[in-house]
Amino acid sequence: MAMSTLAWQDNRHEADPLWTGSAISGEGSDPDDWQIRLSRLPANFAQWTTPVELGVPDRADRHPAVAYSARNRLVVASDSKPLDASGANLAIQSAYSDNGADWSAPVAVFEDTEAMSRFPRLAAGSDGEVRAARYDGRSTDWRRRVATSELGADGSWSAGRLTMSPSSSTWPAPASDALVFSSTRAAKRLQRDPLRRWRF
Repeated sequence: MAMSTLAWQDNRHEADPLWTGSAISGEGSDPDDWQIRLSRLPANFAQWTTPVELGVPDRADRHPAVAYSARNRLVVASDSKPLDASGANLAIQSAYSDNGADWSAPVAVFEDTEAMSRFPRLAAGSDGEVRAARYDGRSTDWRRRVATSELGADGSWSAGRLTMSPSSSTWPAPASDALVFSSTRAAKRLQRDPLRRWRF
């Protein structure tokens, strides 16, 4: 049985969860102080490991994704933004572990004060390296684009590469060297979008 890995977002450190303030806790934060927690179930074990907390304490980290590289490096990525309700764009942060216990410091997969990037998804490519897909707001028009990056052996990410679809593209799902995402079909029809296939 292979090792199972579970990651989720958790706001247990928020003074006033899901609210923006109260007389008891003060103004609170908006968004909540979400953090990423991760637990693993080793092969032939009946209990999950004690969760580890990842992310940056003064940022809201949400929507985690996990993947293993061919050399068993565990990579976690998530949305991340300062604890500000407005005026701060979402970025993608990641961390990795080569042994499941010691984690790298979080680094930006993509962060740009002039653009938004969100909902990361991870998968190992045919070369065994982890790839990240996300949707991205860097386009000069109103359309969102799907972007991809690759994690190098040194723990740094390649520059984001946008898929040049003529449509607004969201909800990427990578698998090996392929990528599937939803599309508005150039926004010509008010109907359910088809899935498009893109290669890294």
